[in-house]
Formats: sequence, C-alpha cells, structure tokens
Amino acid sequence: MKRFFGSPELDLRTVQQALQRLGLVLAMLDSDPGAAVMLMATLTLILRTRDRDLYDQFVKGAASDEDVIKRVSGWTDADFATTQSGNNFEASIILAAMECPLEIDGNALKERSRLYRRYAKQLQSSQLVEKDPSVTRVLNLVDQHLAHIRFADTPRPFWDAVTRLELVSSGGRMGPD
Repeated sequence: MKRFFGSPELDLRTVQQALQRLGLVLAMLDSDPGAAVMLMATLTLILRTRDRDLYDQFVKGAASDEDVIKRVSGWTDADFATTQSGNNFEASIILAAMECPLEIDGNALKERSRLYRRYAKQLQSSQLVEKDPSVTRVLNLVDQHLAHIRFADTPRPFWDAVTRLELVSSGGRMGPD
C-alpha cells in the first residue's frame, strides 16, 4: 500500500479516507477471511482510490486486466513488477478478471483474462522464461489459486470486495448484476 498511497498525487485526506474505508471493509469480513480476500479488498481500494474511472471500467468489464496493469505500472517504481508483491498484485488482477459464474471450468476462466493468455503464449518461448521470471511466477500464482478452487462453492473475493467497498463509500453501488 505504501507504493500506491505514498504518491505526491494523493493528498493526505484522500489517503486517510481510503484507509478508513479499508478498515471498515475488513471489519465486515469473517474473523479469518484469508489472504486472498484481504488482498482483493486492498486491490479494489487501491484501484478505486488511484483511478476511479479505471476501477469503474474494470468492474463493468470495459477495461481488461492488461489495461489495469498498464496503468498501475505508471503508479509504481520500475522494479515493482519484479517483486513478490508486484507478482501477487498482478496475479490478483488476473484472478479478478477471471471471476465469473462459478460453473465455468478453469480453462474457460483463463480465457477471460487477456493478460493470462498473453503470458501463456510468451511462456511457450523459452527465451522469455530466461529473461523475465516474473511472468512465470505470476502464472504459477494464478494456476495455484485455480487448482485449489472448487467451482461449485467458491466465494467471489473480487466481487465481495467491490460490494463491501461500495457499501462503505459514497458514490453508488457497483458489482455484479
């Protein structure tokens, strides 16, 4: 969060309001919501605070995970994408883009993410694996998460986070119809 909220473009009042919203969203969660749910709550808060239009477009499906990552890369320092935190953030964006009706299988989910498809193609080239291990780490994080999902009863952490964030924020409700 320091990388996203430590920017001179954000005034102290905006950061304070964002952190209060996060506190309220986390208070609404179960006593032990798990890392994925907390990460999605933080991710939605960062997107909504830093670029409300991008957040709205992503929630509505008008912006892809590629669009989000491209914009986010301008908010952080150059090495963020190669860090574990950067890889987790990118994998979370991909997983958020994949959320859809739960009866769809893992392969169909992967088709929902332009970024996942692009990375999977790139990994077919052994040259890229040697040049950019972050791509491999991001896809492994996504695949590990998808391998543990039972699609019939899996919660939708991104949509849950969006719904909770909009409940504690002014400006209307966003979420799945």
